[in-house]
Amino acid sequence: MATCWLIDDDKVATTAHSIILFTDYLEALKIRFPCSGEERGVSKAMFHPRFSRSSTTQMATQAMTEYLPQVSLQKNNAVVLVTRPTLPDLSIDTIAKLIQKNSVPQAALEQGMGGSLAELDLAMVLQTITNARKEGILVITDERNRTVARIFCQEGKVLHAQYGGLLNEYALYQIFESRMDGNFHFRSAKSPDWLSRRPIQRPADMLLIESHRRYDELPKLQQEIGGADSLWQRVSPELNTSNLTGDSLERAKLLWPVLDGVTPANELWRLAGLDDYSVFQTIAELRHLMQINLQPSNERPYNRNAVPIPVAIQVQLKPYDEIESLTVEPLESKPFVRKGNLLGSLREADPNHLVHNLVLSPESSGCPMFKDGHVIGMHCGSLPPEPDTSDGTRLQQMLWVDVIVQCLVQGGEATLARKLSQSAIDIPKPAPGAPVPKAGCTEVARVNCSKCGASHLESSRFCKTCGQKLISDIEYKPRKAAFVNSTLILVLLLLGISVGTVMVLARAPQPNILPPEYVMKPEIPWVTLEGKYNDPRSGQENAFKLYQPGGTLRNGTNFYMKVNVDEPSYIYVFHQSSSGGDIDTLFPPSQEDMAKEKAENAAAKTAKTAKNDGGAKDLKFAKAAPVSDTGRKNAEEYLLSAGDYFTCPSNLETRFANIQVKQQQNVLHDCYALGDPAGAETFIVVSSHSPFAIYGDQEATNAFFAKAADFLKKHEPSSGIEVEADLLKSGLLSVEKKSSSSALQDRPRSKVFLTKLAVLHK
Repeated sequence: MATCWLIDDDKVATTAHSIILFTDYLEALKIRFPCSGEERGVSKAMFHPRFSRSSTTQMATQAMTEYLPQVSLQKNNAVVLVTRPTLPDLSIDTIAKLIQKNSVPQAALEQGMGGSLAELDLAMVLQTITNARKEGILVITDERNRTVARIFCQEGKVLHAQYGGLLNEYALYQIFESRMDGNFHFRSAKSPDWLSRRPIQRPADMLLIESHRRYDELPKLQQEIGGADSLWQRVSPELNTSNLTGDSLERAKLLWPVLDGVTPANELWRLAGLDDYSVFQTIAELRHLMQINLQPSNERPYNRNAVPIPVAIQVQLKPYDEIESLTVEPLESKPFVRKGNLLGSLREADPNHLVHNLVLSPESSGCPMFKDGHVIGMHCGSLPPEPDTSDGTRLQQMLWVDVIVQCLVQGGEATLARKLSQSAIDIPKPAPGAPVPKAGCTEVARVNCSKCGASHLESSRFCKTCGQKLISDIEYKPRKAAFVNSTLILVLLLLGISVGTVMVLARAPQPNILPPEYVMKPEIPWVTLEGKYNDPRSGQENAFKLYQPGGTLRNGTNFYMKVNVDEPSYIYVFHQSSSGGDIDTLFPPSQEDMAKEKAENAAAKTAKTAKNDGGAKDLKFAKAAPVSDTGRKNAEEYLLSAGDYFTCPSNLETRFANIQVKQQQNVLHDCYALGDPAGAETFIVVSSHSPFAIYGDQEATNAFFAKAADFLKKHEPSSGIEVEADLLKSGLLSVEKKSSSSALQDRPRSKVFLTKLAVLHK
């Protein structure tokens, strides 16, 4: 399924997508440590707080019938599993439910012609389809009806094919060479339903003849290179191209990076983008040119106990850093290290998602990535190339190791999270006066464009010089229901379509938006909120619990709110007290607010008050008078990055990628204190891709808050809504103050995201 690694005595980290379909059946998972042979069960899963379990579950289910390489590339795709020493027995009922959850019902297959490849030859099936000039997709499935390969036929031709990561001719050849004996069915379609290259140009008969030739000659080639499981290693780091031409040169360029001496020859097709025949043929050519050597099988026993691997969150990362991956060798389950380079972050202002060039198998998803012997990340999967102009570069995505710490915090393992965050490693101290280097990587990856040769990768994933698309889209776009186009209806009416037609259209399904307000509920919120509270009467200072929305707290309870940012944006936090009055702007703070807060904090810490007061700020404090724009910090300074978080009051739990802050030492003194009158403290947080034009205008802020609260009440979102900004207040967003950051280049400027936390108290 995937690779995992030990972060503590009883906890392992891996990619969340790999276990998402087992979330309700963790007892069915088995973790095996190959060096010691130890096997463990799983008792608990701690997902990243901003990993979308619902959309990834939907995507993983959809991937059983479609090829979706993006499933491993979802944001914050990390989970920490708590292990247990024994493997529980599974009931027959549990096994049946697992099989059902990981299978496709026969009724779900839109099936015309169908059967078993164990009984019907694939070539005969394709000839039948092409001779009848059928238009559609031949789908090959496994024993659980999960899609394995697809072939698109049209007007008597085989135009497209997909198998694993292979497309077109190589995919078709590998389908034959793999001797598939699963089931098949043919369904009508006007085009392939996967991202494909330009159509295959060869006639169907020639394709089938070539496929059979390769299939027949494969055993001889296999014997010539020492067997299907032979291991081949590069003699030198660079490929000598002087004696290679044409197709041989192109195949050698694709195969060269993965000739690592540990991947069996019959597994190389999955990494190189070639079929088995092309792989074996190229190995034979490179061996003849003495550019590769046959590696003997390593018979050394690996009898080592499993021990936690040290992590290094504090390490600064930058493009072209040398990094290594630790994977499990597929034949004998032995550890193997591959070397390559970090290329940078996938998006600007997003330190969590990084790009590297170590070509790894799908089963390596979740493996640790090292720099100087310490874990700095976790591999996710291969980024899909843009098929029409790909130069063979196989970009890979990894997560910064800090996501593991965030999983632990979310799962209530704050002590272990601090331990990992403070792991002692040797980091050179900067010279006096020199800036302290930031941990992680903040530079966007630079990739050579296959069309013009320019080197860059912007957040839009297009070449800045020629406009060529560098990599395909990786964001999940769920299937959308059909809806009525209101503009089309208006045009038809103006053209004088009959009343009867208009009545039919009026009865059509309604759009998946809420006109005329255009309110949407995004799959992944731009911002999430967490309330935390401590009742000083409990006698446990600084022991904070997570506030559950709808719960009622006692007056005198200390409270603060954490804001987690998952989308590069400007963040604004507003508060309405239970006593009413003007709306407070809690973030970004004005210079006047910060000076006032500093004075209040100093007074609270020196005051000799009772323990049950704790010196916390009272939510009933007098509202600040309206402050002019010149009195506030430029909103541009508060463009936050994905992965940032902060609190209200400020700096209790804070991490900004691009803003220096100082953490508070005494949390309790800096909290809000809930007090009379009883009611609700309402916090509304707004995320936008342009600064607010009303920033500092108290009257406009009051009006905006009332409108935002009305929208949130009307649509009752569980995690927030997207809405057109002008529907909240005309001119809400600043036109002049557009950010120059490329992190926002392809973001919608007209929308804002709203979310709310109401804290009840009495």
